[in-house]
Amino acid sequence: MKVLTVRPDILVDYMYGQKDLNEKTGLMREYRRWQPKDDEGNPYRGEILLRSNSRQIPTLPSRMAGVIVNIEKTIKTSKQVVWHVRFVCLVHPFKLDEGKLTGFSEVDDSLIHREVFNWCDEKKLVKEIDGPMEKIANAYIKKHPAAKITPLSEFPKEMLVLAEKEDAYFSDFLKFIYKPTVDIVQMMSPRLVEHTLVSE
Repeated sequence: MKVLTVRPDILVDYMYGQKDLNEKTGLMREYRRWQPKDDEGNPYRGEILLRSNSRQIPTLPSRMAGVIVNIEKTIKTSKQVVWHVRFVCLVHPFKLDEGKLTGFSEVDDSLIHREVFNWCDEKKLVKEIDGPMEKIANAYIKKHPAAKITPLSEFPKEMLVLAEKEDAYFSDFLKFIYKPTVDIVQMMSPRLVEHTLVSE
């Protein structure tokens, strides 16, 4: 897959789907001085992997592959080329050294593992995973006042599978963050531990 290197803060903006977002079209914008081209030199349209460069900025990830976006169109102005891209999915964080300043780098597709859920969509995460898990845990403790833990058997299997994937994602994401704050470490701590769940 083709790879584009961006600043750590820009990568995070893309991961959260907020990089100069046009809310009507759902498209984000990237600004470059060059047109995206395929291997034959033709205008490139399609998916690319974004990774952060080697700059070390506190609380942000360095040299991390983080998200796939799709280039849908480009518009050339007198000063720059505006790429209109759409969020596709997060990828499981992995290290990629800094690539070209102009043009695309390449990465073996086998290294890319697409995430099944947008873990950076906090509202969706709370609505579909964290919120329901907390509700079940609270209900169990209310029923069993003497209990200090909620057995994993109380939770739907599919919910646990997603919770484990969420834990794995944020655990690896945290490894790339330069000087994370205590709040960030806490936020990215395993959800299964946070809910004090254990196997029976």
